[in-house]
Amino acid sequence: MAIRGLTDRRDSDRSILGRIEITVFKGARKVSTQNRKKAGESLGDKYRIVCSNPRLLKILKTSYGEPDENGDILTDTLNVVFPFDEPDRTFNTSMVAYSHSGLDVVCDRHTITQESVQVQDSKGNVFRPIKPCNKPCPVADQPMGFECPKGCKPTGVLYFYLRELLEIDLMVPCKLTVHSYNDITYISSRLEALQQEIGSITNSPFPCFRTKHKVPFTMTRSQINIKRPVVGTKEEGYKRTGKNANGITWAVEVNPDHEFMTLLQAWRMAEELKNRQIALPGRVVAGLLGGDPAAVNYIDVDVIATQEQPQEQSSPMTLMPSTINTEERRELFKIFLEENEWTKEAFQTMLSNEYGYTKTTEIMAHQIDDIKADAKNHELRDRYIDMIVEF
Repeated sequence: MAIRGLTDRRDSDRSILGRIEITVFKGARKVSTQNRKKAGESLGDKYRIVCSNPRLLKILKTSYGEPDENGDILTDTLNVVFPFDEPDRTFNTSMVAYSHSGLDVVCDRHTITQESVQVQDSKGNVFRPIKPCNKPCPVADQPMGFECPKGCKPTGVLYFYLRELLEIDLMVPCKLTVHSYNDITYISSRLEALQQEIGSITNSPFPCFRTKHKVPFTMTRSQINIKRPVVGTKEEGYKRTGKNANGITWAVEVNPDHEFMTLLQAWRMAEELKNRQIALPGRVVAGLLGGDPAAVNYIDVDVIATQEQPQEQSSPMTLMPSTINTEERRELFKIFLEENEWTKEAFQTMLSNEYGYTKTTEIMAHQIDDIKADAKNHELRDRYIDMIVEF
């Protein structure tokens, strides 16, 4: 039986993923100064992995190194897979405001969708639950430079799994929270672009046992140039002056795994060969399924040379458009010569290109017999085969 307002809620991606036991940060731990906690400094090109589960920490340190004195692991690369195929669910963005009581407001700079409401029970206990609402935002349709009077700040939460845990069948959800404009805009557009390029950011578009049929990614950080607004002094209320200053920041970088992309291109090549009706040997399919992109090199097919270079020195080579053997091609070429009335001009061109005859040379019977026996002009022959024959 569901508990209304508790176990019947289905609006939280966090509950769908499970309990988040691993959190990744871009900065160091907070430091205490004058009875206040100050945000830690940026870690540059590093990420900080925080995990309170000793079992998971023991597994992670084999891939990401020993923890520091605080039990945190620092690394410059995270091997991840994403939980949702929808970029906006994998990377959840919103404007959020917090108070001393916790979450206060959630909006999108147009409509306030959640807001804390103070309620009091019969005993005088005060609660501030977050409830859904539909209120206009005070800075609706204003540029990002206009600060919200409710104190809302842009927030993005990226959900993912670490591949090292997924490979041993541990689906422990992780998250990274960012507030930088550069990170929020980049991650959103990057995930959409990757989905369009690969076809999915979650499930591999082709059977890939090596990655448990998931699309693997790497998360790093790269240094980029930015413009920071110049603000006044404390006496001036830290108001913006309208000027910008040059600066640098270490931003989040998301890229597909290089080996996976190589395998994807190999698989696409194999699919193209199948569409051309070139049969794939069993070891090729087995190699691709096992994660070996070099398996495509095992395919043994006929090739034709380009026209610009001699056949024995030609590069690159072009795949033949069908799977018929040489003898079948010769027979079809003979049929082509004997049954078509429009071949004289084509033969004149071919004789000029292949045998050095001029276009005005009369095609003699013995010359045609020589060509029938040789069947040398692959381009003309295959163009005809493609037009009239289905394989």
